[in-house]
Amino acid sequence: IKSRTNPQPQFSTFLAGAILNGTAGMFTGATESFVVTAPSVPEGQDPASLYSTAIAIGIDWQFCSTGGTLSGIDSSIQNGSVTFVAFTSAFPGGFNFISDFIISEGDNVTMSITATNATSSTTVFTNQSTNQTITEAITSGPLCLAEADFLIDSFDPTPITDFGTINITGASAETPSGSLGLLGATIFDLQQNGTTLTSVTISNSSVQITFL
Repeated sequence: IKSRTNPQPQFSTFLAGAILNGTAGMFTGATESFVVTAPSVPEGQDPASLYSTAIAIGIDWQFCSTGGTLSGIDSSIQNGSVTFVAFTSAFPGGFNFISDFIISEGDNVTMSITATNATSSTTVFTNQSTNQTITEAITSGPLCLAEADFLIDSFDPTPITDFGTINITGASAETPSGSLGLLGATIFDLQQNGTTLTSVTISNSSVQITFL
């Protein structure tokens, strides 16, 4: 049964989804799966412009002031051309796009991120539909290990795509004492220029994000 654990979701100008918050050192990793869906241009917008949405997983991406890491699959559309690309990112630092991880619409992708120490983490990307797996190392600032992120990111200022509904499944966070589900997570909706663009619901192991 899906339920909002927070009837008054928080709002962000660049992300939507669910964030688990804890004490420093609580979270050592996170896992999620999803089916890659084709993006489209939001109704009434110029198809010649670039639109982008990333389905992502992270540690400390929102609240830790010293470090953070986020990995995902970016879907973009411009002039009717759709592209998918995997990426990793770090704070402080930048983005690393991974051109040799092949993704197509309808593929089932699993991503797992693990902190190996305070400034190093790894992300494992697995395309379950093609049996391709790659592992990427990430170096960031000192992680708080206090937050696990299950998100879509709009890469502001690039406008977001109309992504329909994204279903993140098999979602869990890793702690020193085992896996933890999402119940109790804080829900974030994307809000830009005073308009709420998403609706988010969660269960213990899933996040559903719908473009409004």
